[in-house]
Amino acid sequence: MHRTIWTWARLSLLIGLLPALEPARLPAQATTAAVPSPRDQLLAADRAASDSAASIGLTNSITGFMADDAVLVYSGAPVLSGLSSIREFLSVQPALGALRWQPLTVELSAGEDFGVIYGVATLAAKGPDGATDLRLGKYLAAWRRTEGVWRLVGAAFLGVIRPPEAVLPASLRPLEYPAVSTEGVGGRLAAADLAFARLAGQRGAAEAFYAFAAPDAATFSGGGPLNRGPAQIREALKEAPGESSSWSWYPVVAAASAAGDLGFTVGQAVIRGKSTDGTESTFYSKYLTLWRRENDGSYRFISDGGNARPAPLAAK
Repeated sequence: MHRTIWTWARLSLLIGLLPALEPARLPAQATTAAVPSPRDQLLAADRAASDSAASIGLTNSITGFMADDAVLVYSGAPVLSGLSSIREFLSVQPALGALRWQPLTVELSAGEDFGVIYGVATLAAKGPDGATDLRLGKYLAAWRRTEGVWRLVGAAFLGVIRPPEAVLPASLRPLEYPAVSTEGVGGRLAAADLAFARLAGQRGAAEAFYAFAAPDAATFSGGGPLNRGPAQIREALKEAPGESSSWSWYPVVAAASAAGDLGFTVGQAVIRGKSTDGTESTFYSKYLTLWRRENDGSYRFISDGGNARPAPLAAK
């Protein structure tokens, strides 16, 4: 197995134990209240969304924090784009249980109008026998600040929601979306994502992720551990002995800060594999990637994650 920084058991202990990322508090003797910084406001909004999801459920809480053009990456569903579609989808989902999340990393754009977060998530789900099933996973989030208010514009929950649990309203079809334009500020991230995908087609996913990962990038592998930095990310993606796979993807949504220095893409992916006995498999997925512009002007991803989506109608 590849080396990891944290095991899932250690990650579970991080929930609620990350004071470095909590909003700053004034000393008890302070007599005047300081105006919270945009970063503190963002963390407060993220925590409020988590507290709400834990108390009344994701379905009834998260849409209260979302922008009208928000995107949700929910396991077993197609890309959910737009607040009305997200509300419609979530309104027919079964109750999940107590979902909570805690940030590991938060980053703001230079203009403090855009923020991205990734962290750990837990879900206490009730099984058919009434027993509690504690699931550990990850979340990624992108927030936009408008007139002093942070709104969630992109979110993904990975490893805590299982594909069979998604209920698909008929209105969500067709399940395929066109590639997003590479024009405009968000288009720069879309162009980087397409270049990322081209390299994966040419040299394989592991080398592409290595080339496009920021020095401090982090991903979670399918087994759960956190992989930090290009080398660990590449190692986690190396193909298992005796099997081969090919990855292809393209972005369908892209958004960024006004200056284009921070943002995200959401896209559709297909992973095809072939085992040594000739058995072929096809996995349809979608992803959310958090991007940052580096000092040399290139775009590198900070974190990335995906989950299952339904097969396109033509593939059935």
